Amino acid sequence: MEMEEFLQSKNEKSIKERMECSIEKCVSIKGAVAFWSINAPFISGLAEKLALNNSYMCVDIHEPTNIDSLNSLIERNANIYLFMYRKDNGKYPLMHAKFILFDLGNGQVEIWLGSQNITKQALEGENIESTVIITTDKDSVLYRKMVDYLGTVKRYCEEVGGNLYKKIGKKFNSEYVDFYKMLQGSFDFQEKTHQVMDVICADVEEFQKGTEDSVNNYTIIAIYNNKNPNKKTSIDKNKELLIRALDRNGSVCCYKFKIHSFFDELSPMDTQTGTIVTTYRIKEKTYTINHYTKIM
Repeated sequence: MEMEEFLQSKNEKSIKERMECSIEKCVSIKGAVAFWSINAPFISGLAEKLALNNSYMCVDIHEPTNIDSLNSLIERNANIYLFMYRKDNGKYPLMHAKFILFDLGNGQVEIWLGSQNITKQALEGENIESTVIITTDKDSVLYRKMVDYLGTVKRYCEEVGGNLYKKIGKKFNSEYVDFYKMLQGSFDFQEKTHQVMDVICADVEEFQKGTEDSVNNYTIIAIYNNKNPNKKTSIDKNKELLIRALDRNGSVCCYKFKIHSFFDELSPMDTQTGTIVTTYRIKEKTYTINHYTKIM
């Protein structure tokens, strides 16, 4: 048996109030939304239901998603997955799906499909939004197809483009809040840092030290402008550079560097100034990078 309900944002009952009714009745929640900007207490009971074993939410990392708001859910043990999948061409596509599946625990489920994201403007009626709620059997063809599709979205969240980051690509982790913000472009560097280089290495601490193993064991993922991540850029001498080093165990460090000089051969020291430097080979060129400031 199927029932349908149509919600309008300007109706007398907000989408938020109707959602809280479903949250109170359900035994699990699964879903995917493009943007999330509300803290845990804003929707009564949501964080607690998302903490259940069979519950999770996939959220795209692009702004206006608020990383701190998602972290407030994690503090209540909610299961959150960030969609930050990276294509082979270096671009990060937007996960724009918006649907939520409420398991009512009696063989019935509610399927929510609509325009709304999980934002205050969408849920309390400031935006012009609409939502269709379909109540159907848990073994219905529609529900099974949506569960399968949601599983695909979740796998993209876990893979993060070639599974480059084993730990980072799993559930949202409070330890990586600054990394998420840097990837999103919302991290406050306190001053403009135009050039960013993403590096995968064997060990971030060894990479920072510039040991022989780290110099010969890393991969450049991308070089770009932090205000426009999809635009390729080049490395300039004597300009500040932000390097985000990640290792395959999930450790993350971020450092500011300056390109000190270019050498044809590897050199651990600038003989003119006596400054100890670290040298990295990038695309057949050798860059000697003077450590500047550790950010995180």
